[in-house]
Amino acid sequence: MSDHPLAQPADTLKNYLVAVRKLTAAANASLYVPATDADGVELLLHECGRAAIPELLDTAVAAHSAAALQARESPTAVNRLGDFVEVFTSADPQASLLKIHLSAVDPMFRAQPPRTSLQLPAPVAWLGLKFNGQPPPQLTAAAEASAGQWIGWSIASGFHFAWNQLRAANLQQDPVSLLPGRDEFQVQLKATMATARKSGQLFGLALLNPDDFGLINNRLGREQGDRALRELGAQLCSALRDTDSLFRYGGAVFGLILQMSSREEAQAAAERIRQTLAKQALIDGAIRLGISVGLAIFNGEQDSDVSVDDLIRRADRALNTAKLSGGSQTVVWESSSQLSMIQNFDRLSGIFTADTAKDYRNMQLLWDMVAVISSQANTAAMAQDFVDRLCVTFKPRQVALCLLGENDEFQVQAFALNAPGRQAPGQGKVRALKLSEKRRLLLQRASQSLRPERGRLAPDSGPADSANTFLAYAIPLLVENKTSLGCIYIDGQEPAFTLGSSDIIFLAALANQMAVALDRVRLGETLRQSKEQESRQLKVEVRGLRNALQQSRMVYRSPQMQAVLDVVRRIAPTDVTVLVTGESGTGKEVLARTIHEQSKRKQQAFVTVDCGAIPQSLIDAELFGHVKGAYTGAQEASKGRIAQAEGGTLFLDEIGELPLEVQTKLLRFVQEREFTAVGATHSRQIDVRIVAATNRDLALESQAGRFRQDLYYRLQVVTLTSPPLRQRLDDILPLAYYFLEKFAVQNGSSARSLSPEAEAKLLQHNWPGNVRELQNRVLQAVIMSDAEEIDLPDLAPATGAPVTALSGVLPEPVAALPTRIPAAAAVVPPAKQPDRSSDPWGAIEQGLAQQVQMAMSQLNGKAWPLGRWLLADLVAAADDASAGNARQAAQILGMAETTFRRQLEKVRQEEAAGLLVRAPGWADFQPLLQQLVSAVRGSPGEDVIDRASQLLLQHVLGRVGENDKLGSALLGVTRPTYLRRKSLLDYA
Repeated sequence: MSDHPLAQPADTLKNYLVAVRKLTAAANASLYVPATDADGVELLLHECGRAAIPELLDTAVAAHSAAALQARESPTAVNRLGDFVEVFTSADPQASLLKIHLSAVDPMFRAQPPRTSLQLPAPVAWLGLKFNGQPPPQLTAAAEASAGQWIGWSIASGFHFAWNQLRAANLQQDPVSLLPGRDEFQVQLKATMATARKSGQLFGLALLNPDDFGLINNRLGREQGDRALRELGAQLCSALRDTDSLFRYGGAVFGLILQMSSREEAQAAAERIRQTLAKQALIDGAIRLGISVGLAIFNGEQDSDVSVDDLIRRADRALNTAKLSGGSQTVVWESSSQLSMIQNFDRLSGIFTADTAKDYRNMQLLWDMVAVISSQANTAAMAQDFVDRLCVTFKPRQVALCLLGENDEFQVQAFALNAPGRQAPGQGKVRALKLSEKRRLLLQRASQSLRPERGRLAPDSGPADSANTFLAYAIPLLVENKTSLGCIYIDGQEPAFTLGSSDIIFLAALANQMAVALDRVRLGETLRQSKEQESRQLKVEVRGLRNALQQSRMVYRSPQMQAVLDVVRRIAPTDVTVLVTGESGTGKEVLARTIHEQSKRKQQAFVTVDCGAIPQSLIDAELFGHVKGAYTGAQEASKGRIAQAEGGTLFLDEIGELPLEVQTKLLRFVQEREFTAVGATHSRQIDVRIVAATNRDLALESQAGRFRQDLYYRLQVVTLTSPPLRQRLDDILPLAYYFLEKFAVQNGSSARSLSPEAEAKLLQHNWPGNVRELQNRVLQAVIMSDAEEIDLPDLAPATGAPVTALSGVLPEPVAALPTRIPAAAAVVPPAKQPDRSSDPWGAIEQGLAQQVQMAMSQLNGKAWPLGRWLLADLVAAADDASAGNARQAAQILGMAETTFRRQLEKVRQEEAAGLLVRAPGWADFQPLLQQLVSAVRGSPGEDVIDRASQLLLQHVLGRVGENDKLGSALLGVTRPTYLRRKSLLDYA
């Protein structure tokens, strides 16, 4: 580790606190520096090991106190020490809280500073001072304005100096590995080489890199990757001697300077370090990586002409040779071997070249690329910004980004010219690049070979002699290193323009990132349009399904109901008043709604008034409405339920419950279609059809004087009687299956059929509550059952009463009725078991239901990631069915080829790493996926994975309910993704 004098930044600030305490004669001092953002550094130091004042007790209290003071609109400072410091009153009368304004001391704090490994503070810091008695006069409101200016200046200037020392010390250290960084490595290596030349000694330079380190970031995330680097750095420190030096060279590459007396000793030391690291695990024992080491020996007597860059290149080529040879070995650079011809293997070596100026240029371009990708939302603007930046950075003659279009023809997407009079970047094109035959051939070679190509081309005009030829490069734009979207074309005149091997490697890496960004934008737009269309269609379908489920349907099979419906068809087109009679729960409102839906008024309102549910004192106003101030509490006018039904149908349910005084007013309305609102002075005529319903015998009620006889005669122009359920046995099972299907969809249940025993018991019951009782009993069974078939115990009442409660055997023989109801008009049939050969999707749905059920029964603290298994096996099945042809496999699954390639590669990596081990029961489901892929192969186009995932989601929702954590685990996705998919089902 570095012995830099500023390597202990906390000491610098503590010394500052000691100086402040002495300056102000305080007994104790504390310093709080807020974080600039979520990733910044928050510091709280106490000079005597404890808090000076209650406002700086800990970081949470300090942050709250600072935010509270900042949020106050009016100034709360009791004194200002010049332009530098404000003094605030503390809760401790013997203490003061000072706010230091850094911007008043150093103008650099007024602008946003560059981002470093340690964030600069906000323009303020907070200083707490505790005194033995009252604070000094300079820190009180009674002090003169100028009394404490020199103290304020001293406090602010001292902190500014200490904080800059802290920043300088931090910049020397790599923030991830906590090791000295690349700058110190260059300085130390140069100094070691100079010492070795003077003394004629020998030392070794080793570059160490863990094999396949990128898998950690891909599998576990960047945060775990940084943790692995820190742990690896700590292990290296333990394995080195005091005379050796360790640095982070860049990325996952570490640099080691080994002080040795011989070549053999250096090689043995490097191999010992490699073996030691290979035996140790990272991230709590979860990861174990192989280590590759490249070693270069510097002999002070023999290598007098070897520079720092030369020595780094030797070690780099040795490291790349170790990787090309399979990794997990130590390779020593030899001048007589092929190592001197090896080019850089790792992309990182193309970015970090040991040339500080070139490294800075490359990193600046990378930073610009991030800005381009994040700020541009369309392909054309992103491509133009990209070529503009390449033109400014590499200063070629011209740069173009060419994309492959139809018939594999190159089309210039963006162009930049580096010549006198050229356009400034971003100001549009002067002209497009002419794709001559030679340029097209160069682009085609690069696109087909999937690697950069170079050629010498003649100019577009003028003599084609050697003085006028220029170097041209074509860099392919690769997605997943397998598919070319096009090429970057760049050329220039020698010797002013030439690209070295590191430049080409860097451009290739940059081109691949741009290709991914361009592909993502293009696919994102396509996906967005597709998802919008699917979402609109899905919402329409769900809305239609919901409306269908919410609306009552006439489900019947009996001749009794057929006779009633024959009358309905005759009277519905007319405007006659209808009276519907029948026991409670027989479906009188359903009959009334059916009359409305088959009438010419079906597009208008259907308004229901439950006459038995409205208090008698409010029935008059509820029906006919009232004007403002008509009675106490009538602060606003109301038009009433009758007026709401204008043009439509008014359904008066349980009309026998109306008080006699209201019946009188209703009689006039039924006869004349005219009424007067409560408190109004004039009547209103309205066009509405009246359908009334009652479970009483209104003829007997009128004879007893409880119902107006004249109103009864006005209502019973046509009378319909809804027969009780016990008189229409043929309707019991059709109704039961209708309710079963309806409630299963609404509650996400897998129940779809009734057992023969359950059907027989339903037919034997007397059903005193009629259809309403049947509906509630089926709803209870759907909620309580976890199986696909409702059995006899599921129909037991929720109170725990025995199943025999379904009693009341009827004289009709049960054997005369079928145990399964065939499909018929207006009847909802039970779901049948799907045939795998004729209905592959039905088999998939049934199989997924079984898998969810097994997963729920075997949680054991961890859910099976069924969604990940489903995706992986569908991708693998499509790959097998197409014999490895990615385009055909993508067409089978209904996805883009690039997406399929990416998913297939991900599946292979995860399976190779052992991340997709299936449960034993999953093997029974995999043949269904293969059959599905074979079945849809002849009619591609449907998004198979999306549909299968939707089916799985529906079954998961039916089992986990609102347990989103368990649901996301079963789908193998993050919780936000699960919630988004859940919302698309529109079950909210």
